[in-house]
Amino acid sequence: MKLAHRLAAIMIAGLLFLGLARAGAAQQPRPRTLGVIAPNILSKLDLAVEQDGKIHAAEQAYQAEVAKLPTLSSVEQRRDVARAARDRYEAAVQAVLTPEQQKKLAALQQEARQLRALGPVGARLVGLSLTAEQKTKVRAVTDRYQPEMDRLRASYSTAADKPAVQTQMRDQNRKMLDEIKAVLTPEQQKAFDAGLRKPKS
Repeated sequence: MKLAHRLAAIMIAGLLFLGLARAGAAQQPRPRTLGVIAPNILSKLDLAVEQDGKIHAAEQAYQAEVAKLPTLSSVEQRRDVARAARDRYEAAVQAVLTPEQQKKLAALQQEARQLRALGPVGARLVGLSLTAEQKTKVRAVTDRYQPEMDRLRASYSTAADKPAVQTQMRDQNRKMLDEIKAVLTPEQQKAFDAGLRKPKS
């Protein structure tokens, strides 16, 4: 039961996972759901308003299915249902995209996998055409901040003053992002800061 409870907790935490918000057809921020395509990747597909809305609907359907996972009785059921939900979400997205967009998405996702070594910030670097030197410098920055971030995360559950720990984590993250941005060109910085995507009108 402990394993089942732990998996359920992970799935619930996934629904609350940070990431980047992205704008919908009305250009309102939408929360990032674990398992869906990252907003900064979608922003590079030049989606039309109708496409954006359909992808958002697919995300909502996926989120609704994942939210039901804790009610299932076994780890195997949760795993199978989660996989099926993910497959349906991916199929829905592919059905919305043009062949050209599908190829571009595949290339961006491949790049995202290659940038995972840079940590969570790697997803925001997809599509920025980083040079090998830039990747090395970004990795040096993330490696330098990682021990302190790990320490703060580990201390959070037992901290008497949780807001203070959260503030420290935000400060560390902000400093790290500032150093990473210093490695980027002005155009790359603009793309890096673009945390919202806007559909074509």
